[in-house]
Amino acid sequence: MKILIVEDDSSCRQMLVETAKYLAKAVGLELEILQTFCLEEAEILLEDADAVLCDGAFYRNQADLYRCGRVRENWPFMAGNAARRHIPFALLSGDQRSIDRARACGHQAFSKPGQSTAAIEFLLGAMGLKREERQTKGVGDNPVVVEVDAANREIWEEEEDDGKRKRQVA
Repeated sequence: MKILIVEDDSSCRQMLVETAKYLAKAVGLELEILQTFCLEEAEILLEDADAVLCDGAFYRNQADLYRCGRVRENWPFMAGNAARRHIPFALLSGDQRSIDRARACGHQAFSKPGQSTAAIEFLLGAMGLKREERQTKGVGDNPVVVEVDAANREIWEEEEDDGKRKRQVA
């Protein structure tokens, strides 16, 4: 099983990695950790993931980090993509507004750092389900996907070459 951890703070990300390894070992689950600090890389790593633990706001790409770019609320993109792939998603954020928004969309959402262990335990339990059991409902019928798609259409990203444009996650 593979869990993707998306967190822009390297020390927090390392703590989450170590906690996930410890908890997986305690329940006898063989776990591989995929980790990143940016949306661009997370979208690539998601292809191999069986679950996603995601910070609320993180960099769009590596260039944002080096340019001291702005950290953005990118979790809706990850939530939508995880729902399309029928894999468990959990938001772990220090921003209560993000937590409330995620819960309103039907996602599991936890506050950090206090609920970090609970978020990982949720994902480990959800990953224990057989993949076929997670794929019983069509993506188009899933109200969470519909809600996240609507949220995604409202999020704007700055582009270096052409000002602002809407970003939609396919």
